[in-house]
Amino acid sequence: MPDGIHYASPWRRLMAWEIDALLIGVFSLGVTRLSSMAAKASGFSAYEWPLNLSLTGLVLLAYFSAFDASSWKGTPGKRWLSLRVTSKRGQQITLLDAASRTLLSWALAVLFGATFIASFFQRKHQMLHDLVLDTVVLERRDGQAKEESSKGWR
Repeated sequence: MPDGIHYASPWRRLMAWEIDALLIGVFSLGVTRLSSMAAKASGFSAYEWPLNLSLTGLVLLAYFSAFDASSWKGTPGKRWLSLRVTSKRGQQITLLDAASRTLLSWALAVLFGATFIASFFQRKHQMLHDLVLDTVVLERRDGQAKEESSKGWR
């Protein structure tokens, strides 16, 4: 692994997730408000809750998948904390891998709730979905993250 690149700690990953949760929360609030108004106006108020849940799930899936598979190699929260999601070989992951990673992380969090705790016992701090999909989250610590943030890492 190049100098200055380390496996991201579970705490840094959690901080990135919290930043993303704030960003998504603001956007999702607007989406659910609009869908609620549309459901009530069209007489489908009985479907308001499932519609909001479905739209929020799609927004979350699109957000995490698109950003993790992008040239940024991570969400805005990860980028702000100099974290990147890559394959074990350091390559950008595909959109299919990013979507699979997102869905699997949700399923494992719901089913086991231990995916975060398990990362403390892994040398590479991989969560269960990372182990299954052969991905890692890396952190740049050498101070060059800001100047290389627009270029990405090699």
